[in-house]
Amino acid sequence: MVRTYVRKGNQKEWSVDDLSVAVSCVRDGKESINAAATQFGIPRGTLQRHLKGNVKSPGALGRFRAVFDDSMETELAEHCVEMQKRFYGLSLKDCRRLAYDFATHNDLRHPFSI
Repeated sequence: MVRTYVRKGNQKEWSVDDLSVAVSCVRDGKESINAAATQFGIPRGTLQRHLKGNVKSPGALGRFRAVFDDSMETELAEHCVEMQKRFYGLSLKDCRRLAYDFATHNDLRHPFSI
């Protein structure tokens, strides 16, 4: 992936808050699925999936989920930058091993392998 990625698509231009309000409007009978989808700018198929309960993590695109939360990822990145400042640059393989060790130490489910 390039370092300066510019998003070209228009997937998920809605927020999770808009989605929850739209789902509650449809469940309360205030609006139809099509009307709520149009009003809140959510695709009708997405709204239907959320109404049926087929979505495991609302607001996530794709089938993959993040292993680290934002604070863990920031901590890991700061450690790599700190090592670089101390003239002990880490290779890509070293960074991957560090991420694997960090995930196993914190007992996180991860798809990493050594």
